[in-house]
Amino acid sequence: MASPKILKQKIKSLEQIWNSQTKSYIDTYPEKKLGSNSTLNDRSFSNLVDTYSKMVSLDAQLHGVSNGVNDNLKMWDNKLVTLKNAIGNNKTALMNEYDSNVASGRLKTDKYNANSETYINASFYILSITTLTFFIYKQLKQ
Repeated sequence: MASPKILKQKIKSLEQIWNSQTKSYIDTYPEKKLGSNSTLNDRSFSNLVDTYSKMVSLDAQLHGVSNGVNDNLKMWDNKLVTLKNAIGNNKTALMNEYDSNVASGRLKTDKYNANSETYINASFYILSITTLTFFIYKQLKQ
């Protein structure tokens, strides 16, 4: 399909032709009805019909292009959804393996490090609570 500028020029040209031929047809219609000169009116009418057929043709081209683009985009959207679902399922399976510690060596090391960090934090909190209760006990005993 043409660029937007060319398309805009084509539409503007068709609109100008339509407007001028419509004006010419309206102006020559009384002469045709009176029977004095019908050739100008007939010529204007045939030009209107030709311009209308060009407009319909342009509309059909635009609808064809947009429908083709929509079909292509739907196809790519479906492929992306399928890929996203596959990645999501793989991530879920990998996280299940990671949590049960049956993953590869690197993930096992990460799991070990995460568990070690949790154990260290838990030990720190237990030691802190024990120390706090000891000092509260000492204060109450005085």
